[in-house]
Amino acid sequence: FGFAAESGNGFSSEEACGIQYGMFLHDYLNLSGIETRWEPQEHREFRVRSEVELSRRNWAWNKERPETEPEYIEMLVYQARTYLAECWAHGGRFWESEVHLADYIGNMSGDVADALFDLVIPRMKDLTTHNYLRFAMCVPEMCDSTAIRRLLIPRFLGAHLAGWDIAGQDFFLPAPSPEHAIPEELTDWANLSVDFVIAGTQRCGTASLWQNLGRHPEIGFIHGMEEDTDYFFANGVQRRMLPLKSQVVEFNGRWAASGRQRPALVGLRHVKILQYPLARLLAAQVPRLVSIVVLCDPVGRAEKEFLQECVKDENKSELVELGKKEACRQNIVDFFGTPPSWGGWGQEARDAFWRSIFVREDLAEMQRLFGRRLLAFHQDRYREDERGLFAFLAKALGATLPFPPEMDFGHYNSVRGERSDLCRNRTLVQHLKNFFQNEFQAQAHHLALAGERVPKSLALGLGRCDRAGDARGRLQECDQHTKCNF
Repeated sequence: FGFAAESGNGFSSEEACGIQYGMFLHDYLNLSGIETRWEPQEHREFRVRSEVELSRRNWAWNKERPETEPEYIEMLVYQARTYLAECWAHGGRFWESEVHLADYIGNMSGDVADALFDLVIPRMKDLTTHNYLRFAMCVPEMCDSTAIRRLLIPRFLGAHLAGWDIAGQDFFLPAPSPEHAIPEELTDWANLSVDFVIAGTQRCGTASLWQNLGRHPEIGFIHGMEEDTDYFFANGVQRRMLPLKSQVVEFNGRWAASGRQRPALVGLRHVKILQYPLARLLAAQVPRLVSIVVLCDPVGRAEKEFLQECVKDENKSELVELGKKEACRQNIVDFFGTPPSWGGWGQEARDAFWRSIFVREDLAEMQRLFGRRLLAFHQDRYREDERGLFAFLAKALGATLPFPPEMDFGHYNSVRGERSDLCRNRTLVQHLKNFFQNEFQAQAHHLALAGERVPKSLALGLGRCDRAGDARGRLQECDQHTKCNF
């Protein structure tokens, strides 16, 4: 904003930080204050925050107030990226600050707390009773986390709670302790060094996709041949609109930290991105990130998902004894029957189950967000031409070398044989095919958009129960780390 603190001007870096922030306080405040994480509707603590988020700025895209939760999430992400870009354009840095507000105020002296409550504007009074307040701050480039906590957060909170007209730029609250305020720098998704992600569909062969692609000489997954986890897209873990700079630096440096050279193409395996609105939106913000989605028979997916959930204990933590497995094999017909028998499945569990199966609307959103960066294909291509499929995928991702000619492609995390009583009941199988008709049609539509040939099995609505070699005979299984020998 036109002021730069020089090392020889007699001020420490912390003092220079405070001086510049004070000189251009109004400008920095205008680029601050937005919420940095999405909170599900049921967990939003108070009405004020939602109103502030929606009224901060008149957007250039001139959209109406979001009517749906995905639209609301998208507005928050674009808002955060806009504020970050404007802060950077003004020579600042963008930080997330979390203040444990109730404890912070509770530790103030009585006189200071009384003065604060006298000045707090009515619409902000609710904020002072809640456990925490989290917000973005645009700050001068030279400021570090200590200076932000000691000098800038007290000024920001004073102006935010008491209002600029009342408090003015000289209203300071006491400096919070490290236990009461945690500032962390944010950065943009463009700085995340990753090239592609296996985004779904879960239980459609993503383990085989992961294992085989990982053996290409130019492709590497972040955690080698272990299942990927990260800070950025995991549902229930990541709700930030922007990533932390420290986490991006650590993520990008994992190859060097392990003594390995970064491969030409770095991938993630996050098979639920397809179905999580925030995760797929955030992934789409990473420039040039290619998303791979494999599609398959929804009837077979529903059968496999039911068995996976049914054989877990009530805490959904570990597999139980073989007797429970046998009961699940038999109960599947009742679960999918007409009328259905839900057994011990409550309404919430049933809703979660069906959300995991239907992907028609999720595919449409992935197509909208990723466009040509979406690679979609049907599982039947595994069966028709494994080598040709993986050669195509590697080339589409940008690989210049072929797979080794001696490489033996395989499938993983698979079951062959009669895994339940479903396929014995032809009437029920046909009922489920009819029930999933829109899913079959959506798959065909999005494969065509991706330039993929629609396999005959999909066009005819055929699935696992129609393949005698897969659905009949002795049960054989292999896990995601073991190549199947059948």
